[in-house]
Amino acid sequence: NYLEEGFQSGDGHTFPLDYSTVRGAAADSSEALVDQMNLLFCQGNMSARVRQIIIATLADPLLTADERILLAAYLALESPDGAIQR
Repeated sequence: NYLEEGFQSGDGHTFPLDYSTVRGAAADSSEALVDQMNLLFCQGNMSARVRQIIIATLADPLLTADERILLAAYLALESPDGAIQR
């Protein structure tokens, strides 16, 4: 899974993703975490509907902080707003 392990080049080098910049936001609230993912992956253009869907999904009390970060990143990347390259 590239969200957990990072990306791997053809020669076997691994480039892990650094989530340290969003850990504080994840601890603050789901809204703050989604706002960070919006900036990182949607260039600040995430629609209100997508934002609310992700926030509602992150409300699961069984998710750990790390799982919330990975899920928020995945959902932002896979959303229509994150999939459009500008």
